[in-house]
Amino acid sequence: MTDAEYQEIRAHNVIHNAVVNVTDDCNLRCPYCFTESNKRVIELSTMKAAIRFLIKESSRIPDLSAKPSICFFGGEPMMQFDHIIVPTVEWTEETGLREQYGLSFSMTTNGTLLTERRLQWLSKHNIHILLSIDGDKETQDSQRPGPNNSSSFDILGPKLPTLLKYFPDVIFRSTLEPYNVTRIYENYQFAKGIGFSHYFITPNSFAEWSTEQIKTALKQLSFIAASMYQDIKNGSQPLIWDELLKFISLCFHANKTSTETSTDTLKNCGTGIKSVGIATNGDINGCQEHNTYLEHDIFYIGNIYDGVDVERHKNLLE
Repeated sequence: MTDAEYQEIRAHNVIHNAVVNVTDDCNLRCPYCFTESNKRVIELSTMKAAIRFLIKESSRIPDLSAKPSICFFGGEPMMQFDHIIVPTVEWTEETGLREQYGLSFSMTTNGTLLTERRLQWLSKHNIHILLSIDGDKETQDSQRPGPNNSSSFDILGPKLPTLLKYFPDVIFRSTLEPYNVTRIYENYQFAKGIGFSHYFITPNSFAEWSTEQIKTALKQLSFIAASMYQDIKNGSQPLIWDELLKFISLCFHANKTSTETSTDTLKNCGTGIKSVGIATNGDINGCQEHNTYLEHDIFYIGNIYDGVDVERHKNLLE
């Protein structure tokens, strides 16, 4: 990639989304977790510096200014709810930064540390939630155990009605393991039965998948597609999996095919064009899944104090 090509990309894109690790620590012991295990916690001053970096970067090109958004990430961010999340949000509101720049907040959480008091606060301050939950008790406990193989479902399950009370549109986000591939549709129905309206699932791409397991997954997905289609056809409220719904909708548009795809891949997650990950020490990564790495790799592209390193960013884009 030449300097001119890189500058052309940067001249037409601003970073406006940051996934910030509040802590690298977690209260669950998911075997498929992509993070490196450590106890690092972000300092409040670092969080404020990350927000200042994002505001500056998102407004770097006046004609392309985008509203900045922060996602609290981890580890489990709710472990630092009182010490980091609350003072961060309140600081942006008291200083006027949130209103001035249209700053929005979200959080990815396993939900086990949520309480009604905390949910009330999150709702009042308009903090969007993505819930990491893998399924019913059998699936959840096998894929997302607590310390000493304790049950996380026994903690999380009773909290779900209260969560949906304050956040009815929260996304039920699951990871799919090969050994649980026969339970995809069952867990989809579980989420629907509880009252979730938005659903998302992603396979553990680091696991070993056999051809038979992939075929089983496709068959399970066809059950979900059929269920969504029937709900829509009957005028019922489906449990919406946005990606799947997009492809179902293609069936009703004769001028489109399922092979259509975007060629503008540089704008997608993972290359630091519009979204970055920020580690607890202020390091900037093209992908948030590298925020916990203690040693820099190719996804490290700078820090919030010095900004994006051009050469490192070019290397990643190449």
